[in-house]
Amino acid sequence: MEQAYQARLRGIEVLTLTDAHTDGEVLRTNRRKGSRDNLVRKGAETEEAIAMLRARRASIWEKNAGVIPIRAEGRYLFVSEDGERLTEDGWQTAWERMMRNAVKDGILSHDERFGLHSLKHRGVTDNSKGDKKEASGHKTDAMLHVYDHSLPVVNDESSHGSGGNLGAWRNEDFKVKAP
Repeated sequence: MEQAYQARLRGIEVLTLTDAHTDGEVLRTNRRKGSRDNLVRKGAETEEAIAMLRARRASIWEKNAGVIPIRAEGRYLFVSEDGERLTEDGWQTAWERMMRNAVKDGILSHDERFGLHSLKHRGVTDNSKGDKKEASGHKTDAMLHVYDHSLPVVNDESSHGSGGNLGAWRNEDFKVKAP
């Protein structure tokens, strides 16, 4: 969840993260659907999430005594109990189970449940630093608009220099003129 929010990733983009994407000070995105890849500086929460996933993966690999991929590109962060890359179906099942448990444990109400893709929306909306389009990997303003749910703050008319003096308008200004 942390990677989806912080790096503004789709669920499939999180699922397919490997050590090659996460080594070093930045997370290299692996965007889909025509979006541009970018490098995301990793904060403490993202580093902690990656470390937890790597520790879980190492434990599973040790338990199964399986072959550990040599190349960083083959070491997926999300693995199943057999040590293989987690499938998309397994990913969806895990997400649904997490949402059910969050409701059961009183963390969320039934109406507060959300899909993994919503974290990309929230990450784009909450981004206040730099260029939202660049940060989200979107190529067009139209696509960014789909994900950015923030409300712009605008000034009222009086702050535009017109004086905001509605009383100075004449009644004739509001009459509909016949063609």
